[in-house]
Amino acid sequence: MAYDYDRILAELALAVEAAGPNQVLDPSRIDHGCWYTGEYGMPVADHTTHSKVLAQAGYCLLAPHSPLEGDSALTERVLAGIAFVGRMQRDTGLIDLPKVDFDSPPDTAFLVQQLCPILELTQKRSDVGDAVASHLKEVLTPVLDRAARGVIGRGFRTPNHRWVVCSALAYASTLLPDLDVRDYVDTIVAEGIDINADGDWSERSSAVYNAVCDRAMRLMADHLDMPTLLDHVRANLELTILMLEPDGSVITAGSRRQDQGSRVPPSALADSFMDMAIRDGNGRFAEMADRLACTTVTDQSEWRLHPLLTHGRDRADAVTRRPILDRYTRHFERSRLWRARRGEFSVTAAATPSAPISVAYRHIAASLDLRGNYFNLACFQADVIEPTDAGVRLRHLGLERMPPGWDLPLNRPVVFDNPHEGYYPLASDGTRDRWLLPPLDITMELKVVDDGFDLAIKTHGGLDRIPFVLEFRTDTGEYWETTDAAIRASEGQCVVLKAGNGTFVSNGQAIALTPGCDAHRAFHAGATVPKPGGFLVQIPLVTPVEYCLSLRCGSWSEAERRIVNLLPGPRARSHRLTPSTSESE
Repeated sequence: MAYDYDRILAELALAVEAAGPNQVLDPSRIDHGCWYTGEYGMPVADHTTHSKVLAQAGYCLLAPHSPLEGDSALTERVLAGIAFVGRMQRDTGLIDLPKVDFDSPPDTAFLVQQLCPILELTQKRSDVGDAVASHLKEVLTPVLDRAARGVIGRGFRTPNHRWVVCSALAYASTLLPDLDVRDYVDTIVAEGIDINADGDWSERSSAVYNAVCDRAMRLMADHLDMPTLLDHVRANLELTILMLEPDGSVITAGSRRQDQGSRVPPSALADSFMDMAIRDGNGRFAEMADRLACTTVTDQSEWRLHPLLTHGRDRADAVTRRPILDRYTRHFERSRLWRARRGEFSVTAAATPSAPISVAYRHIAASLDLRGNYFNLACFQADVIEPTDAGVRLRHLGLERMPPGWDLPLNRPVVFDNPHEGYYPLASDGTRDRWLLPPLDITMELKVVDDGFDLAIKTHGGLDRIPFVLEFRTDTGEYWETTDAAIRASEGQCVVLKAGNGTFVSNGQAIALTPGCDAHRAFHAGATVPKPGGFLVQIPLVTPVEYCLSLRCGSWSEAERRIVNLLPGPRARSHRLTPSTSESE
């Protein structure tokens, strides 16, 4: 079983052992006890560096049946690490996150939240006469008490910070009975919970901050006696399952934080999946926890042991695992996102400034973007997402944008060195009249099949002869093959599909596109300048656009130089895409 108590402890022990050479053990140094991580090159106590290792070491030292349980050398390291945190606290009791936040209440709350389970373990063990745990409790208690008191009443900077603050204070208040946090916590909770009806947190950070919010809600539910908060966790975990790509990564296109566009598994959610699996007896959540526990010990992984210590390892083992849904179509109206999964193929449409359509097949991830050179107003972004019987319709509405046109003279002097006048202020605030051109609407209609889709693109209004480029972007692969050419698919390379079909091949898998088009050579004009990175295929179009792209995925046969999908039974289906037909058997 992947989410296994002994396995997680062993992995934490390995991580602590690997961090050993990076801890300062010279008592004469001001940074004595600090675990350096290489990020700053200076003594730092925050939750992403030193205190992360400190929490991992605390679990290894105090968790029952740990391979390092009670280890004397590790005890001295942990004591030195706690003392270092105390020395790094400012007069307020707060710590710094040197990359951005100083004298920081939310980053101190992260640390308090992170070290509360360690204090809880020291309290439980000292209650049964463990002298080492009792000593650790005496050293850690004043550090956390001072940190928690410093957080109260001093604010935050992002949506998730609020719940980290609340959960850290709530957890600390159950371990430090003289700590009164409820009034301050209630003022934050009164703002309301920032999760929508789809189960998406407001930062939409599926690889990082969703995990932070889910964990905070669980801790608040337990330590504030607010069990209804667990419904938000359930909703977000259900959404996460539907956001999984075939390779185990999670959709991040809609994120408003630093994970946007990343391609990583939602590893930080492992503890929330297991916690809720145990609470609810949910086999799908347990299956997800197993999968995520197989990922590398990385960010937030010190939390993986916590559900097993809280609920008991036997209860985790007793949950019957259930398969994860991998064939579905869903419209997430509040998140402005539509998604279809067909086993190892998925397609996602989103109302984001980045690519409106994302595709994944096994380990291949790709995006489709449509860029028009009409006053910078025709780079496709969906204003309307409408599910259809066969797929989804996306509409880019010209009237939702500044009307295309030309500024007219004012027939009066303009003070150009006045920041409130000058050319651009008077143009943008509506002072100047304008000669307007017709707005341009664009529709994309996508019809899904098991191994791909057909995408119909049509422009409405605007002017004729406007150049557009449809861009297919993916990671580097082995090669790009057409009927009469094959090239290596290298980073930063761009090719044009002029006609017929082309196939991107990577590690035995492939995505085929057809038909090409040769409408112009204005590939890099104005708004059509391509984004950097990856391998790019461009299909040039011109208004009025009425074009249909067929995209198919499958296994690549080097013997036949085409996509070949082996289906159950004696027959095999192969794709030979041409402009006139998307599939033949």
